[in-house]
Amino acid sequence: MYDINIYEKLACSHDNKKEALSTLDKVLELSERAKHSGLMSLEPEIDMLQSEIFKKSLQLLIDGIESESLREILLNYALCGGYKGKDLLIRILIIEGILAIQQGIHTLILREKLSSFFGDDFIGEIHKHFYVDSESQLKKLEAFIAKNQNKPVYSKETSLLEEPLGRMDSRSLQRLLREIDAVTLVTAISGASGKTQANLLKNVSKKMAVSIIEEIDTVGTTIISEIVNSQKQVIETLHSLRNHRDIVI
Repeated sequence: MYDINIYEKLACSHDNKKEALSTLDKVLELSERAKHSGLMSLEPEIDMLQSEIFKKSLQLLIDGIESESLREILLNYALCGGYKGKDLLIRILIIEGILAIQQGIHTLILREKLSSFFGDDFIGEIHKHFYVDSESQLKKLEAFIAKNQNKPVYSKETSLLEEPLGRMDSRSLQRLLREIDAVTLVTAISGASGKTQANLLKNVSKKMAVSIIEEIDTVGTTIISEIVNSQKQVIETLHSLRNHRDIVI
C-alpha cells in the first residue's frame, strides 16, 4: 500500500492510461519469460528498453538486490523526481512489476494487481485490451475443449488424476481447486487427458479457465517428473480435504 497522496498523484486522463498499457504489456511479457527461462534471460532486454527507470529496475533485479532494498531504491527514483499522472503511473507499474517478478508472483495475479492502478473507471478498457470479455472467454474455452476432447494422457505416469477426479461431483471439485495454486494446477493438468482437462476447466471461472489454457499453450511440453509431482500435490490436497470431510469422492 502507498500513501494516499501517491494514489492521488496517479490520476490521469483516459488517453494517458491507454498510453501506459504498453508498459503493462512489457512487464507481463518479462514476467512470463522469467517464469519459464529464469531471471538471467531478461538481461538482453536491458539495452532494448528506452525508459531509463525500466533499465535501472531490470538491472537491479538481475543483480540480485534483495526485495526491501530494491523497493526503497526504485521508489526513491520515482518519488524524488516529482512525477505525477501518466509518468508516475508508468513508474509504479514498473516498480510493482519488477518486485512481483522477483517474488515469482503468477502472471495472472500480477496482471490484476497492475491493472488496479488504472482505477475502476478503466476496467472496461482493461478487459478489451486483454480480450477478457465473457463472450471471448467462452469461445476460447469451448474451442480448447473441442480440440482436446479425445486427447489421451501424456503418459501412463501422468494418469494420477483421471480416476479420482472423474468420481468427484462439481461442488467437491470446485472446493479442491480453490486449494491448488495456479502453477501446480497448470502443470498437473498439462499431462491429463482432454476429458479431465475439460472437467477441471468447467469448474473454474471462465477467466481462470482461459488463463490456464494460455499457460498450457505457453509452457508447451513439460517434463514428466514435474507433471507427476504436481499431480501428486493435487492428490495429497484431495486426501486432506476428504479426511476433513470438506469433499466427497
